[in-house]
Amino acid sequence: MTDPATETIDKWEACKLVEKAAGSLGIRPRALTVLKAVVSFHEGNSIDKNSVVWAPNKKLLGRCNGISAPTLVIRPH
Repeated sequence: MTDPATETIDKWEACKLVEKAAGSLGIRPRALTVLKAVVSFHEGNSIDKNSVVWAPNKKLLGRCNGISAPTLVIRPH
């Protein structure tokens, strides 16, 4: 049995899995675009449950395929 604390997954495979389940999870296409942009800042190919990415907003916008800055603002639901 593997230890969940040390399990890793390829970051792009993780994005594909999220994209595949997006409809069932209620994830919108723009959110997927932002996810991929954020993941692109993570160094290396593998991520785990403790992975953290710090992406400057200006650079993040450049990788979001034309999404506007206000779209990136987190709004309370």
